[in-house]
Amino acid sequence: MRYLTVFIAVIALLSFSRAGFAQTNPEFYDYPQNHLDWYSVESSHFIIHFQEGNSRTAQVVSRIAEEIYGPITELYQHEPDQKVSIVLKDREDYSNGAAYFFDNKIDIWVPSLDTPLRGSHNWLRNVISHEFTHIVQIQAAMKRKRKVPAMYLQWLSYEKVRRPDVLYGFPNGIISMPFASINIPAWLAEGTAQYQRTGMVYDTWDSHRDMILRERILTDTYLSLAGMGTFASKTSLERETVYNQGYAFVIYMVNRFGEDVLRLISESLGEKKVYNVAEAIEMATGIPGEKVFDDWIEERKTFYTKATERIQVTPSEYVEKDGFFNFYPKASPDGKSVAYISNKGHAYSWLSLYLKKDSSETELAFIDDLELEIPKNHADATMPLIPFINTSYSFSPDGNKLVYAVNKKNRYGESYRDLFIFDLKKLEQTRLTYSGRMESPAWSPDSTKIVAVKYEGGTQNLVLLDPEKPDSLVRLTSYSKGETVFTPTWSPDGSSIFFAMADFWGRNLWKYSTETGMIEGILIDDYVDYRDPNVSPDGKYLYYSADPDGIFNIYRKPMNGGEPEKLTSVLGGAFMPSVTENELFFAEYEANAYQIKKAQISTLINQEETGFYAPDIPEVDSGTNSSEDFSYLLDFDDKDLKPFDNQAFASADTGSYSFDIETKGQDDDRTFRKYADTFTSTSFFPVLRFDNYSKLNGRNGALLQRGELGKLGENLLRDMKPGVYFASRDVTDKLNLFGGIMLGVASRGAESVGKFFEPSRLLQLDRDIFFQAEYRGLPFIKRSWSPTISVEIYNLHRNVNDGLKVEEFPCTSCAPDTVNVDIGYEVWQADLFFRSKLSRRSLLELGIGYSPYRVSTDNFYSRELKALVSGSSSQYFKGTTLSAAYTFNYYDYTLDSDIAPVGLKGYVRYQFQPSNLLEEYEIKDGALIPLYKSVSNHSSELHVRYGFRTFGGQAFQARVRGFSYFNNPDDSFYIDYIGGFMGMRSYPFFAIGGNTTAFTSLSWFAPIFKDINTQIGPYTFDKLYARFFFETGNGWYLGSSSNSPDKLDIGNKLKSGIGAELRLATNGYYLFPLRFFVSAAYGFDRFSLTLPDEFVTGSQSNRVTYGREILFHFGLTFDFELL
Repeated sequence: MRYLTVFIAVIALLSFSRAGFAQTNPEFYDYPQNHLDWYSVESSHFIIHFQEGNSRTAQVVSRIAEEIYGPITELYQHEPDQKVSIVLKDREDYSNGAAYFFDNKIDIWVPSLDTPLRGSHNWLRNVISHEFTHIVQIQAAMKRKRKVPAMYLQWLSYEKVRRPDVLYGFPNGIISMPFASINIPAWLAEGTAQYQRTGMVYDTWDSHRDMILRERILTDTYLSLAGMGTFASKTSLERETVYNQGYAFVIYMVNRFGEDVLRLISESLGEKKVYNVAEAIEMATGIPGEKVFDDWIEERKTFYTKATERIQVTPSEYVEKDGFFNFYPKASPDGKSVAYISNKGHAYSWLSLYLKKDSSETELAFIDDLELEIPKNHADATMPLIPFINTSYSFSPDGNKLVYAVNKKNRYGESYRDLFIFDLKKLEQTRLTYSGRMESPAWSPDSTKIVAVKYEGGTQNLVLLDPEKPDSLVRLTSYSKGETVFTPTWSPDGSSIFFAMADFWGRNLWKYSTETGMIEGILIDDYVDYRDPNVSPDGKYLYYSADPDGIFNIYRKPMNGGEPEKLTSVLGGAFMPSVTENELFFAEYEANAYQIKKAQISTLINQEETGFYAPDIPEVDSGTNSSEDFSYLLDFDDKDLKPFDNQAFASADTGSYSFDIETKGQDDDRTFRKYADTFTSTSFFPVLRFDNYSKLNGRNGALLQRGELGKLGENLLRDMKPGVYFASRDVTDKLNLFGGIMLGVASRGAESVGKFFEPSRLLQLDRDIFFQAEYRGLPFIKRSWSPTISVEIYNLHRNVNDGLKVEEFPCTSCAPDTVNVDIGYEVWQADLFFRSKLSRRSLLELGIGYSPYRVSTDNFYSRELKALVSGSSSQYFKGTTLSAAYTFNYYDYTLDSDIAPVGLKGYVRYQFQPSNLLEEYEIKDGALIPLYKSVSNHSSELHVRYGFRTFGGQAFQARVRGFSYFNNPDDSFYIDYIGGFMGMRSYPFFAIGGNTTAFTSLSWFAPIFKDINTQIGPYTFDKLYARFFFETGNGWYLGSSSNSPDKLDIGNKLKSGIGAELRLATNGYYLFPLRFFVSAAYGFDRFSLTLPDEFVTGSQSNRVTYGREILFHFGLTFDFELL
């Protein structure tokens, strides 16, 4: 039974389903967040789905989507074949968008984007246009209909069968190769989505984007055309560079060839046998794609070299240069230390707060409950003071405390930013708010108040609270139409709060008077971005960052009037000023990283002319690039839209509510109603699987070597299983359906075409069937742990030619005769799981399953009885499984985490399995009656992987797996095996087993080639690693009687082996991660296994020998760690 359970997992693995994992990955599951009702706003081309609290945002999105529908679909000459669902997500303080182009579905995280890598734009106008462009452009480039996203070719090879009691070996090779209907490189998808249409500037080439590209070009660190194709093995900054370069390259091609070039490239990628974007560019322009790319790079080098030739960089000192995201430097009030947030030690944008003392250059560390998602759980001088912070913060006036905001999960699973105070002396923290959705706190000069930015209903406002009475929240501003507020700071006398605010695009600086409540514009310009205000300790100057010439630098403006002074002159950008009496701390972008720097203010003031950025921007005739004028879309103001009132909700709750939204270029009619289940179209994935277990004419490799191609063809035909996967889901991801069926069409013979299609024959074919339905969150449990309910059904049927041998005596003096009888095995498994997400990294699973197995025999003619013996069918096993498991995944996110993972991952599981196993038959009333042996098995299992780095950044991984029955069943049917593909590869699967098993391995990962970035056909090669491993383990029968008839004794000595594996990480069609590996392993220990007599026929030996041989395994799947 243990073998069948693992084999079913392998079959599910080929279907890229969650059940393919022996340990279910917590990252595949979301909190249900089912405590708020869903509603929908429907228009001509879109359905906007949202939860309570976002009715105004839903109306804004509906207007935007309809207004941009025409311009985007006209460019690509493609319209979606059904209404596009846009799902608004506002259950976490996070900004993003996602387009599911096969499903006509878009997810939008509502809070406005605030990133140091792009300028400020109207978030909803930007992200809706961006994601809808994805839908249209990628669908226009599809090679097949969107309902067939990919086809799969699959191959399973099996170990050589050695034991006569085993029908066929365990898989030693797995291939699942997709043939996708799209192959759009990441840079083209993101570049076109940012470009949108000529003249439709909801997203624009801003100073941040120019800064990133300028640094890449001038330092010759730009990504190649192939390197821009995928996001694989890239840091957060490098991933943004894919967006950045893609956007700039698209602008270049539009200016050079006209806007239609975007459609022509997309359509070319949709042609058969066109897999490389360079070829598509040549088809669209007549110029090789690499030549167009090189021309663009040379043009940019000339452009940026000339534009920056007058700049004289001002001197400064490094405070922190490790990591590539270092932000918000702040000197402590006593001037003895500086705080900042940094991602040092991480390849992604995990920002943490550090405190560095000038005298000793040490970092204070403190680990608390925020550290639950950090692999380490102890204080370390290199660990962050406070992890997972990504907005500005503030010292208390006495310098003894810090106030900051971090995301915290609430009881509903919502992840909102809350305010905390950290006592630097006591090393204790105090939580001020709960689900407050606040950020960027700043302490008042008299310590009695904290100002912060609060998000609510798609808009941000300034609020004031007393740290001693955090419930005393007072709103200072009254924005309500989607405005975004940033980085408030106090004047030294507490009379004013300065802040940045963005409405349509760009930021301006404003001042709030704490005495009058009036708001006054300080620095406002439609074409200049003003941000990061900071007032000097003496109150005489307002320091800020701005980009009047296209590069952000630090400026200061006298508070009593006067012209601004430029303080810094940099090639990249200078941001986030913080000043003491004579020192300026700031974050500077240089050498493709944000770094913390400081400079003497007196030196900056007295410096000579530092030059300026002088880009020579050519005039572009937009008329040559677009046949349409979309300037009318720039004249927008969504402030007329308001949340639905109670009457509208009452109508929606009982039926529908009709209303109008003034929409440019489309109908104004809208319908507001309560959400009704809306499913994506069913996607189909045709599959051709070669499941090479029967070996009708022997092993395929041997037939190929001997040139017996006819017999090889017979083998392949016998084990060929055409089939299909299918999938659909509710657009809110409440219900997901996934299934598949594969049939071995030649696994049983047919005498004619008519009999080939007879239902009785079709039902007896080899088959693999599965179906899964997941429903997220029990309706009557509205908490974060409300489980996802999963119903999973699997069915396997296997036909075995001559699987049963019957010995007969045709006459009293005749020698015994053997009749071979075909048999079939039928395996069903039905499971019901309740999976509760405990944290982002852990999951609790409770399950119940039922497994009936049957065996059937075909009719055969008995020469002894001289009669036809009818076939029979018997149930040889039926069992129920009750299980409980805890699964966790604390793998770090690193550039090579897919190939050499670091961190902790594993599961622990308990199972109770009352079952009945066929033991024998008795004849009663002329009939064979099966007799079953009842067993109630209790078992536990632990499986853990721990990856770590040592000297020189070398990656190692230790793996431990243990299993044991508490009741020690005697029948070999229940043996747990640990050899082969999923365990100890130096021994075959069936070589090592027992009622108690354990093995461990230690792997060393050695990089051979990184950043390959070479494309061959649809495949882009990323990196190649070698893995060297040592493994040891064994199986035992603890507590079993030594004369147990089914005991397979392999001795108590540990079995050990070594091996090597090549791992190649690639991407197929720019989209699918593909992982190829091949391993060779050698077992040091040679041992023989003696089988019980009843397992062996008279012509076969009852001894099998294992060990001291080289065993090979291979795979081409989506992950290196299959189980």
